[in-house]
Amino acid sequence: MDEDLNRRLMAMEQQMTQVYAMAQRLYKLIYWTIIASIIVTVVFVVVPLVALLFELPSFIGTYTSLGSIGGF
Repeated sequence: MDEDLNRRLMAMEQQMTQVYAMAQRLYKLIYWTIIASIIVTVVFVVVPLVALLFELPSFIGTYTSLGSIGGF
């Protein structure tokens, strides 16, 4: 009976090692997914907003000059 118990404990230890390895891979996957989503957010939201900050005065100047062409 002691040998059977020892064999079952070894099997459980191997399964726990496998579960731990899968959990570590899942942790890394979630970590890099979060990093990628932050990078995508910066590229598609923050960069255009900063570009708009520099281009907005030019657009406003163009539209005000178009309004003064008619002489009104």
